[in-house]
Amino acid sequence: MKNIIGILIGVPLVALLSVPTFAQDLDNVDVGEITMDVSDNARTIRNEHRNRIRNVVYQYMLENGDITQAELDARLALRETHREELRALREAGDKEGLAARIAELKQERAAHREQMREYINAHEDLATALQEQRREFQERRREGAGPGDGGQGPGNGGGNGA
Repeated sequence: MKNIIGILIGVPLVALLSVPTFAQDLDNVDVGEITMDVSDNARTIRNEHRNRIRNVVYQYMLENGDITQAELDARLALRETHREELRALREAGDKEGLAARIAELKQERAAHREQMREYINAHEDLATALQEQRREFQERRREGAGPGDGGQGPGNGGGNGA
């Protein structure tokens, strides 16, 4: 009985006495220091994975003569042109123009993505290589690896930065 009374009195007493300690820490928290590193990290990992997948496909296409280096360079230059164009619209504050251009690019990229899917489906060995890349990516995510860990993506000593 004494133990139960001691617990009933002790636990609330400890909680009551520790509240000021926790409250002091809250006074020192700067909201500006709070970041979304976890979401940024996840986005970076996902983008690196997409780049690696794109690099595998483009490398396969180059090796099989289905695309020339000049055509690949033109595709990469076009992607950079689109980025610059969107950046300029954002900086100019043209929300309507930006929204319209983003909608156009989404349609273009959806068509390109469908062409790539058809190409991958037509080449079984490429599809197998991509499945292996996906498996490696999933393992990395389960292990909690950060951006740039493992693989040969842009900025990691491999790929063509597609």
